[in-house]
Amino acid sequence: MRKSKSLLVSFLSIVVLSFTVNSASAEEKVVGDLEISSNDFYVEDDGKINNIINKSSLPLLEEIIPNDAYYTGIPSNTKNFATRQISDPFDYVGLDFYYNQPMTYGELYRDNKEAELFILPLYNGTTGYEEKILQNDEMALYSLLFSDVIIKKSGSDGAPFEFGELMAGVRYHPSSTIAQDTKVQLGEYWELVNDKSLSSSNGSRISESYSISSGFSLTEAYELSHTLGLTQYETNWMTILLTLNESLGEKFSNSQTITETETVTTTFNFGNVDPNGIPYIGGIYQLLSEFTVIPGTNMQEHINNLTPYWDARPSTVVIYSNNHYRQLQADFYE
Repeated sequence: MRKSKSLLVSFLSIVVLSFTVNSASAEEKVVGDLEISSNDFYVEDDGKINNIINKSSLPLLEEIIPNDAYYTGIPSNTKNFATRQISDPFDYVGLDFYYNQPMTYGELYRDNKEAELFILPLYNGTTGYEEKILQNDEMALYSLLFSDVIIKKSGSDGAPFEFGELMAGVRYHPSSTIAQDTKVQLGEYWELVNDKSLSSSNGSRISESYSISSGFSLTEAYELSHTLGLTQYETNWMTILLTLNESLGEKFSNSQTITETETVTTTFNFGNVDPNGIPYIGGIYQLLSEFTVIPGTNMQEHINNLTPYWDARPSTVVIYSNNHYRQLQADFYE
């Protein structure tokens, strides 16, 4: 006899490039009142489906599904239970300045004298945004010669920044006084695709089409490199990906492979062809990797001392959508 109001959580394999997802045998275990069966897959660039054997490095999902999930719903994400790895930055720690009031070149230099590089996002009406990169000694001279307010350049006319727009950036060596205790972090967790859960009161089959995207664009790859403080000397897309993955492997033991952006439409089946009368709830989860900068005591103090005047903060949070999915179905037994 089954225990009253217990859940059977079944994880079905995901065949991403086909139009039907079939069940597969899986490792089973019991967590509290949950009987869990799970299979996980990732997809290579050529479409090959690979079974993931070592799941011990993946964030929790099965263990946090509530026993009354059929009534309360399955979680939209597991961010509060994310696995976290912390490491030192690569080549530099970036601090970005956003416009909330006018700032001069001299003031930028005065408050960031320890910085190795100063990056000014100038605007050209023909080519768009361009970065003017100055070494510390060059910026010292530049700030003396140009004591006016930092502005975007559009031909010979100066255009003001919009509120909240990136105005300038500075880069510190990781061993500098300001940046020496700053870290970078990788957090991994699951997110319910499209925040969509599916349920059936009698266990009948539901076939649902999903458009699932994974990977990075070139711009996002550069953003991740900046967050990690990784200097990119190459412009070739595949070389940039190779550099990122090699570097991530050095810093984070459980990092997933960064790939190029890909969107696949596929159909997932929930329930049985012949309904067994057992209500269920289910959904598709995708593994996300979140990269952040954790300011150390000195960096945070530096930012706090600046914020009354300038809106300064570490490099942006970057979230990577992995090509690793898990299909969940929780059957409810009266």
